[in-house]
Formats: sequence, structure tokens, C-alpha cells
Amino acid sequence: MKSRSRNERGLALLALLLGLALLGIGLLREAQSWSLLRQREAERELLWVGEQYRKAIERYYWATPGAAKAFPTRLEDLLEDRRGLVPQHHLRRLYRDPINGGEFTSVQSGLDIIGVASASSGRPFKRTGFDAPGFDDKDSYAEWQFVFRPPPRARATAPAQHSPPRAPLAGAAPSTHSTPFSLGAKP
Repeated sequence: MKSRSRNERGLALLALLLGLALLGIGLLREAQSWSLLRQREAERELLWVGEQYRKAIERYYWATPGAAKAFPTRLEDLLEDRRGLVPQHHLRRLYRDPINGGEFTSVQSGLDIIGVASASSGRPFKRTGFDAPGFDDKDSYAEWQFVFRPPPRARATAPAQHSPPRAPLAGAAPSTHSTPFSLGAKP
């Protein structure tokens, strides 16, 4: 009778160990799947946040008073731009890098900040199919650079879509053309 109960307990213990091993394998697979989902979500967030920085730098550039346009020299300049009569906020806050949780690296041209990039050297999961050019087949997140490059001919004056509409002067004859102009620009 004793040997039978020992064998049954041994088999029960073996079945329990086998069950725990299978549970461990299942949890490991689930953790890997969760890690992959987390990386994909972090990549989507990086693409969104990077585009917010790129757009803020573009708005800062076009909001420069006068004909000579300028880039920010600090990322904080995007939060409150006091170069005009009314302060402008090109970015709500300085976002953290969703890949590593740290700060973004500034992409610079001289002292000017023309974009941002992740500081992570990790390998991206997404390799193709981006909405913006220049991201395909990059080997690290640090190579995903969110840069604003103004059109070569438009460096002196802002394009029409960035110029606010102007009200006609009182008593002035209506304009015969619809192209907005700025003071100092040649017609």
C-alpha cells in the first residue's frame, strides 16, 4: 500500500512540474508578444512626437519676423516664442523620447536646431512603409531624424499658406490679384 501511494505522489509531483514548465513557456511567449507590441506602440509614438517637433520647428521658422527667417537655438524656444509682439507657442511641452524615456537629440546646422532624433541605438521593428521620406531601412532609431528643411526659394519669405490674410485698407481700391505680399518683398 505504501509503494502505491508513493508512486501516485511521485506521478502527481511530476505532472505538477510538467504543468509549471508548460505554464512558464506560455508566459514567456506572452511576455515576448507583449514586448513586441510595446515596441510597435513606442515606434508609433516616436513617429508622432517626432512629427510634432518637426512641425513646431517649421512654425517657428515661418513665424520669424521680417524677411530673414531663423531656426530655434534651443528646444525651449518652441514652447514660448517671444520674438513678435504676441508670444507664440509652437509646441505644448518638451516630449520625452518614447523609445528610451530620455530626451531627444537635437539635429543641428551650426547653432540652429533643424530637427530632433531619438538617442536610442536600438533596431527599429518597422523598416518600410513610412508616410515621410528618409525613414526606410534605417538600422537604429537614432537614424530616424525629424528635420524641417525649408524650400530653397522660400528661405527669404514665407509661403502663401503661412501668411495671414490681410484686410484691405479703408478707402483703398480692391486688389486685382489674390497673391498676398509682405512689406519689402518685390511684386
